[in-house]
Amino acid sequence: MTVHQSKGLEWDKVIVSLNPNSFDKREGVDLNKMFTSPVLVNETALDEFTRLFYVACSRAKK
Repeated sequence: MTVHQSKGLEWDKVIVSLNPNSFDKREGVDLNKMFTSPVLVNETALDEFTRLFYVACSRAKK
């Protein structure tokens, strides 16, 4: 299940992978490049990552 598909749902426990290759890239955010590029991170991509990470982590009931 993607982070987008989990919105509005809750589980007792949630495991969030920080592996950049595990995130759905349909939105155009390449997290692998974000963490390995010597260039500063695009602010829009960082905002998207932060939003998706929050949604993923907030799916836990407790």
